[in-house]
Amino acid sequence: MKLFCHIQIKPMSEISFTGTLNELFRKAGYLVFEADNHSDSYLMEQGKALIDEAEQVIIHFESLENESLGQLKMLLEAVRKSAVPSLYQLDGKHDQVEKMLKFMKWEKVDALADQLSSNPSASK
Repeated sequence: MKLFCHIQIKPMSEISFTGTLNELFRKAGYLVFEADNHSDSYLMEQGKALIDEAEQVIIHFESLENESLGQLKMLLEAVRKSAVPSLYQLDGKHDQVEKMLKFMKWEKVDALADQLSSNPSASK
């Protein structure tokens, strides 16, 4: 399974799970997992289980500086421990997330949507 994670680190009033990337990856055959810094530990456990089963993980972070990570730390730790190839895009700025990403072997991309068009096998 190929997994696309949409992770938002924002105030509750700004959380929205209607992003165009979610739909693009869903149409390309990816399982879409959505979480935010207000999500509970039960949802994070579900996300960790999906990461453990995935053959590829792509993560889109949307963040605002100075927002708490909350339970997302659990999810990020699961991806860090995973041996599967991982790509990410970070929209916004968040010092703690940026520091964590530096220690991970993930590949940063500027436009995740380009991954679908440049990798024909991504949609299979």
